[in-house]
Order: sequence, then C-alpha cells, then structure tokens
Amino acid sequence: MRRRLSQVRRESVGLVKRVDAFPKIPDDCREKSTTGATVSLLSFSVIAILVTSEVQRYGRSEIRYQYEVDREISEKLNITVDITVAMPCEYVGADVTNSLGHYWSLRDQMTYFELTEKQKREQRKLQSVRRAINAKRSLRDVILQSGLDTSRTIIRHDHKTLYKKQVDACRFHGQLEIDKVSGTLHIMAGRSVQHGSGHNHYLAPDLLQSDKPVTYNFSHRIDLLSFGALTPGILNPLDGEEKNTDTGNMMYQYVVQVVPTTVRTSRISAQTHQFAVTEREKAVEAAYGRVTSGVAGIYIAFELSSIRVHITEEERSLGHLAVRLCGIIGGVYTTSGVLYSLMATLTAQLFGKDETVQVLQETITTDGSVQEQEETVTVELH
Repeated sequence: MRRRLSQVRRESVGLVKRVDAFPKIPDDCREKSTTGATVSLLSFSVIAILVTSEVQRYGRSEIRYQYEVDREISEKLNITVDITVAMPCEYVGADVTNSLGHYWSLRDQMTYFELTEKQKREQRKLQSVRRAINAKRSLRDVILQSGLDTSRTIIRHDHKTLYKKQVDACRFHGQLEIDKVSGTLHIMAGRSVQHGSGHNHYLAPDLLQSDKPVTYNFSHRIDLLSFGALTPGILNPLDGEEKNTDTGNMMYQYVVQVVPTTVRTSRISAQTHQFAVTEREKAVEAAYGRVTSGVAGIYIAFELSSIRVHITEEERSLGHLAVRLCGIIGGVYTTSGVLYSLMATLTAQLFGKDETVQVLQETITTDGSVQEQEETVTVELH
C-alpha cells in the first residue's frame, strides 16, 4: 500500500514537472563573459531609471478631455460682464441682444479709467498667467488640478479711491441669464433705449448740436467676461484685457466661440462654458454728427458650439502601476537578450571566435587532458 502511494506521488510530481514553463539549466552549462556582464549592467541601470520614473508618475493624476454632441437644450447661458470704457456714461451705452430678438441692458457706473497701484499689480498678475497658459498648454491642466480660485484674479473696483480729479470713465457690469443662442454685446455711442421694434442708441443733444466732429474714445478694459459660472481652475481669455487708443472713433470687434464644458476633478465639480476669441480693430471715418465707414464701438459677438467638452481627472490604479512595471522589466530583459546576441555575433565576426565558445573549448581541452592522464595511470598500474 505504501509503495502504491509512493508511486502515485512520484507520477503526480512528474505530471507537474511537465508543465514547468521555466526549465532549469545546469550550472555546469552556464558560462559568464565580459560581454554578458556589460549588457547586464546596462539593463539593470535602464530598469532602475524607468521603474523610478514610473513610480514617481504614479503619484500624479492626468487631465482627460472627451468630446460629445451637446444635448442640454434647456440649459441657460449665464453671462457676467464687467467692462470699463474711457468715456462718461452720458455719452455711451451698453446692451445685449440675441438671435431671438430679446434685449437686456447692463448697469452703468461712473468710475476712473486709470487703475490704482494695487489694481495694476492685480492686472499684471492676471495678464502674466494668461500669457503663460497660452505659451504652455500643460499649465492649464496644472491649474485645473490645483483648483485655483480664479475669482481672486479679478480686478476689484475700489469705490473709496484717493483720486481727486473728476471721474472720466463708465463701468458696465451685470449678470444675465439668457437662452443658449447666439447674440451680441454692444457698447456704442449714445444711451441705449428699447422700443417696440428693437432698440436704438441716442446721442447726447449737446453733441448733436455741436459744430465740431463727433469723436469718441473707446479705450476700454475688460475686467471680467464669462459665459458661465465662475469655476475654480478656469481662466477666461479676455479677463484683464486692455485696449488704449489715441485715435477717436475706433471699432473693436471680438468674435467669441462659446463651448459648453463639464468639469469633474478631485477639487472641482461644475457645469460651465469656456470660450475662444478672435479680435479685430479698425478706425472709422467721422463726419459732422455721424460716421461714414462703420459704427465706432465695442462689439462682442458670441456663438454657441454644438460640442460639449468633458474634463475629468484620471488617477492611476495600483494594478495599472503593476502592469507598467512588469512591461518595463520584461521588455528591457528581452531587449537585452537580443542586444547580447547581436554583440556576440559581431564579436565572432570581428575577432574570429565567440568568447563563450572559446571558454567552452578550453574547458573541453582541459577535461580531455585530465582524462588521458587518468587512463595512462590506470595502464601503468595494470
């Protein structure tokens, strides 16, 4: 009975050995060479560098962008405006109209066009951040991951200003909730007045009765222009933009493409709108009481994109790290084997013999000499 159990055990062990995917080579058949040692050191160094970089990368998340057709038909467009024009409010007006014929007016407030030193520092900081983002796209992802409070970059209007001169500018600001269709923000000469068939801008009576040419200064500063809720990590491309001109009757045009955006990161969860902008400006000719080649002013035309962008933050799992590490080690090991074979072949072609073959021949010669000596001794004893 014991013999049968022992035989069954040996047969089971034999079956297990047959499926061994890692056959063992006897140590007597292994020979080490200088070429193999060199390739091994290089392989270990490459593996150490790649593994270290992969482990460091594992601790950082990535921002992913996905695109799909926007299906949010009933969603509203929230517009926040804060623009200062270098003219008194009695000479200029602002309004928003859309393609459905709806009309909205903006609040106005007399202010100073020149900024305080503190406001200038905030503006320069905001402009430098915008330039850095335009120069290096990856910085945008870093800001999204950090959840930077972009509301702190907005220029604050200090009503307790220390200026003693008379106010010389008009600030248009407000928040509007409109239908998600295309429209235009107008800032033109004359007060904006709505009537049954639309709206008009009426010039001040003293300007109409003047014999001098009508000259307006449309130098302006965009402190804030957004088409969605203020979302941490998202900077609007026109915030902090300032245009100054010594020429009157300038026409500034901004064409804005608004893109619905959903943000889901570890710090941010919001639905908002981003936008891209192209701008154009030109001087218009003025005659007495009117302009003859276009209408001076500031025009921001916006259109809605049919594509929605989903921004998500993706963190790597431990399984993903393990797969990457196995791929690195296995790939380098396989590549080093191919490299060693190439080096051995080149060595044999250049120097006539492979180093390993030479060592084996010396071993065989030594073993043969020992065997002959043993045979001679045996004969003499007989």
